[in-house]
Amino acid sequence: MSVQNTHFICEICGGYEMVLSSLNLRCNYGSENDGEELKLRICGKCADRYMSVFNEKTQEKYRGDKHKRTKGL
Repeated sequence: MSVQNTHFICEICGGYEMVLSSLNLRCNYGSENDGEELKLRICGKCADRYMSVFNEKTQEKYRGDKHKRTKGL
C-alpha cells in the first residue's frame, strides 16, 4: 500500500510531490502590490509550466536585441 506525503502539496494544482519547487515573487516600487511578497511551494509540473511561460516572454522581449538572457531568469 502506498501512502502519499501530505506535507508536500502543490499550492497551485494540489498535486503531491516528494520534493517541491518554489515560486517567489517580490513586488517593489511601481507595482500596485508594492512591498508584498508571494512564496508558493509548487510541484514539478507547475514549475515547468511557469518556467516555460517566463522563458517565452523573456525570449520575446529580447528577440533581436543585443542583450542576452541569463540562465535562471
